[in-house]
Amino acid sequence: TADYTARGLSDTLLIERKSVPDLIGSLFGKERPRFEREIQRMLSVPSRHLFVIGDSKTTGPEEQIRRHDYRSQTLPHVVFASVSAIQAKGIQVHWFDSPQEAARRIESLCWYSWRSALKRAGITPPPTPQAILKPSAQIPSRIEIS
Repeated sequence: TADYTARGLSDTLLIERKSVPDLIGSLFGKERPRFEREIQRMLSVPSRHLFVIGDSKTTGPEEQIRRHDYRSQTLPHVVFASVSAIQAKGIQVHWFDSPQEAARRIESLCWYSWRSALKRAGITPPPTPQAILKPSAQIPSRIEIS
């Protein structure tokens, strides 16, 4: 299964998270068969996302790849082509400079997916919390959506 979803929404929202080294390993290494199975599973839900999170203090993940700032011999243009192939299958790819940025987006995606599910069920959702509307630098250690 994917790394993130919201409770009760695993048939609606799946988020897979990868650092640049993880992404390279998943695309070109021993983990490729497992990653391909995960991609296939993600295609079964309407909202599917791949988050690529930078692990460098000075550059974002796209720049890390452009600079070939990873151990694999795989050339950057090949990495980007593989990511484009994933996008062409219908998976949204998001690039984040930090885990904190990714956490805010995960929280937002979970909230709005849950809100949409309530609306589809004919239930009026509660107002969107200020933490979603105006995210602060403070990231919760756990995201709870009931």
